[in-house]
Amino acid sequence: MWLVITFLNIALFVFVVPDSIFENKKLALLTKVFPAVVAGGLFAAGLVWFKNVLMTLPDRRWFKTINIIFLSLLIPLNVSQQNVVAVHPQIETNGYKFKVLVDNEERAYEPQGNMRLSIANHTVRIVPETEEKESNGREDSFPPIKEGKFRVSYKDMFHALFADYRPRWGPLYIVLISIPEPNVEVSIRKKDGDFDLAFVADPPPTGVGNPFTGKAGSRNEFVYRGSDKSGGTVDRFYLPYGDYEFTASRAGCNNKQKLQHKIGEDTRAYIISLDPLCPPSH
Repeated sequence: MWLVITFLNIALFVFVVPDSIFENKKLALLTKVFPAVVAGGLFAAGLVWFKNVLMTLPDRRWFKTINIIFLSLLIPLNVSQQNVVAVHPQIETNGYKFKVLVDNEERAYEPQGNMRLSIANHTVRIVPETEEKESNGREDSFPPIKEGKFRVSYKDMFHALFADYRPRWGPLYIVLISIPEPNVEVSIRKKDGDFDLAFVADPPPTGVGNPFTGKAGSRNEFVYRGSDKSGGTVDRFYLPYGDYEFTASRAGCNNKQKLQHKIGEDTRAYIISLDPLCPPSH
């Protein structure tokens, strides 16, 4: 405090001294040397003060409390950023070669093996080798298999710390659907579990743009609507591996048709061929 008062007095003194005094060469030299001395003194005084404070800090209760709080927060935070959580993904590819990308970084994976992730939100992509070839110039714009994208949440990772976490990941398989009449609605229900949240939020579009959307309030059912053309619809979309039930219905028709299919069991394109639901007179 007294150093501050001293330098304040010096500054105030400089402001009251007439400008003509500073035209003297000796005084000009003094004004150059004096700030250097002041700066050195300030540094020395600050160093002594810092040393005294540093030596007394460990004896202060608030200092110990703050350090304990920071340590208890920083250790879990650093651990959570390391790949410490074991995940046992079940990846169905049926002979296709593929890459596993976690947050756009390739990760090694052995069938029936495990993978370690950090406690955070992740985006997992299963990229088939066939898709890479098609992106390099092949003309087929609708390959039989394409990339699957999955979200792994912070909660999933925290849950995996205490339980066996076995997510089902894999590519998407093309499904062709043939509808012989207009305005047919097809319910697509996954019988062996829910769709991944990433698929529900952003399903791959159909080949000709007909509606293909998740059923409101459901995570295991999508609804596909064919066109209103008299000749019906031939369309395509992509589904992940699993057991499915396809139920076709049409307004004004009492008939419904149900088909069971397992998607992803081999490398072929899957064809859902529906029969007419209404009599010819309709």
